[in-house]
Amino acid sequence: MLSRLCFVVLFASAAFGQSEMQKLGTLFSGQWNIIDKSEPTATQVPEAARQGQERWYTLGGGPPLIEEYHSKAPDGTDELTAAFSWNSAQQKYAGLFCAAFVDEGCAPFDVEWHVPRQEGDRSTLAQVVMSGEYGQGGKKYSWREVFEFSTPDNFTQTLYLAEGSNELKREAVITATRASTVK
Repeated sequence: MLSRLCFVVLFASAAFGQSEMQKLGTLFSGQWNIIDKSEPTATQVPEAARQGQERWYTLGGGPPLIEEYHSKAPDGTDELTAAFSWNSAQQKYAGLFCAAFVDEGCAPFDVEWHVPRQEGDRSTLAQVVMSGEYGQGGKKYSWREVFEFSTPDNFTQTLYLAEGSNELKREAVITATRASTVK
């Protein structure tokens, strides 16, 4: 509890006076060790958990914030890159992710920052929600990712996915532990 309180105080003081991109960068910047677990479905057996890393950093001039995702499993590797920026004209974050499986090469997405909250005995120090659409194999997919930070050095990233206009379903849960900070 004390570590959470310290994070809220430190995070709030660090965020006060920071630009929107500095707030996002303060939260995410660093090297994260991840375990990526896919959800079983009625037609698919659960896959072995993927292990890997996410690296979040800003470029020399500041924005954008970059995410590099790498994971390995017995069936191969997954890699993607995303960039985040602040659209001051629209007063909101914007993102673009690129991956080999995306028909367009890269696809835009929205980013929302949510304030800390308490649910029962579980508190979230920060929550970032990303959502968008992309094409894969000629089909359209909608997705949503929810990043929940329980401490400054841990987050849970939950991916929801739907083909076409179907309802979003939980596809995977990634747990991340900060390995180091990147300046």
